[in-house]
Amino acid sequence: MLAAIRDGMTPWIRRPVIIPENWNNVEHFPLSPVGYDHKLWMLMGRHIPGLIGSPAEMTKCLREFFERERGSLPEGALLLRTLGNHDTYCESGRVDYRYGAGLAQALHGVCLMAPGIPMLYQEQEVGAFEALRVMNWARRRVPEFVSGRVDYLAVDVAPEVFSCLRRGARTHALGLSNLSGKTIQEKIHLPADLALCDEIVYDAVSGRQASVVDGCFAWRLEPYATALMRIGAKPIGAIPTVRFAGEQPSENLPVASFSAEADSLGIMVRVGKIRAQFTAGPGPWVAETSREETILSSPYGAIRMRWREGAVVIDMNLTEAAADRTPELVVNNARRWLVSGQTALLDDRLLRRHFPFPPEKNYRWDRTMRWGGWALYNNVAPTGRLWQSILEPLHPDNPALAFGDASGNGLVVSEIRTQAHNIVLTDRTDEDLADPYALALRFYAQDPDISAESDEMRLDVAASGSTSSVEPGVVSLHVKLIPCAEGDAARHLAATRLPVSRRGRP
Repeated sequence: MLAAIRDGMTPWIRRPVIIPENWNNVEHFPLSPVGYDHKLWMLMGRHIPGLIGSPAEMTKCLREFFERERGSLPEGALLLRTLGNHDTYCESGRVDYRYGAGLAQALHGVCLMAPGIPMLYQEQEVGAFEALRVMNWARRRVPEFVSGRVDYLAVDVAPEVFSCLRRGARTHALGLSNLSGKTIQEKIHLPADLALCDEIVYDAVSGRQASVVDGCFAWRLEPYATALMRIGAKPIGAIPTVRFAGEQPSENLPVASFSAEADSLGIMVRVGKIRAQFTAGPGPWVAETSREETILSSPYGAIRMRWREGAVVIDMNLTEAAADRTPELVVNNARRWLVSGQTALLDDRLLRRHFPFPPEKNYRWDRTMRWGGWALYNNVAPTGRLWQSILEPLHPDNPALAFGDASGNGLVVSEIRTQAHNIVLTDRTDEDLADPYALALRFYAQDPDISAESDEMRLDVAASGSTSSVEPGVVSLHVKLIPCAEGDAARHLAATRLPVSRRGRP
């Protein structure tokens, strides 16, 4: 059948490649040079998540898997390297649920250094655009990761670090992925048969380099970091600058200086091209302004706004009766968003991925039509959730987000303290909302879409969002809004990332 499909395509395609969905059967490789690699994605989907609390065991498991595979395939055979596929996503969730953002990036680093073709499933890149872009380009700049002979046992390194040596004719490549949430700094010992003499090691991911002395070099790996190094020669070329057309502005807004003012809907904030409306419930909100602060009141509670050293501090307290009226910050004209997560800095460009069906089709997305055996959600399948704290908690030391616009301006939402069960950044594409297209940052007292089963197995959020003590029966929220240059947004979200863990069985 595969031969018939391939041969039937040859009149129109010079070298068609068919990827059979099989168990890397040797007899299929003469028909297709690429195998689907069921074994790896099943390992990543079913076994590896259970080892989150033991990075050394995870590293050992992966090393043994790849070592068993080494030499078992025909010459020239390639396998797709991915952390999951459509089946595992339905069975056990996307990679951000199974691993958290930091470990997912580290495991993608493993896929980049092992022989094969690294692959991302659609929307696996959400929130990780900048990190994945740098890592993928780093692999392209070190050709030994494509053609070098592989050795998983030659490099002496910490047990929490997966290592892969790719031997070339004269130059070599070394990949390191820290699968733990702690910083590892030690001497990396290279095998004696490389016969290195005062060579330089160049990391194509970070741009750092180190000198090899007596067969070893000192190296530091941050939590969940990956290094893709070339030994004896510099990486080829450079990572190109970002060229991103992105979304057209949702509204034709003039560039504005930083301002915040009360209105009947809540608080309107402007900076650059960004317009952000902070509200809770439909209002109306009535403002009373003094020299020190503005207090908005409504049947749903109170919002207090103060200026402090060029920033705006907002404290919101809602009555228990208003708990279903989710506080949200609706952001127009953002082209970039960042989240200071517990295990990683999420950094992504805004790209609309979901659109309404054409009116003539007489169909719209029905979020209640969920399917599959795994359920993060409560009998719904919402689209458009770009980030949510139940999957990647905010960093306890720097709980913050940021938005950037096309004119180079940014808005930082920092010092987040809340009792929210789930903080969600969504583009609302599963809701019947009219344009303009915008982001919404929501603070759910109780997220109605999350299932009880997933809530019990959520990522550990012991300090997520720096929960504050408030009086019983009141829903509270504290945030600080800071204007900045879009290029400085990541600096405002800097933190030493922390380990990820599960409350219950993954």
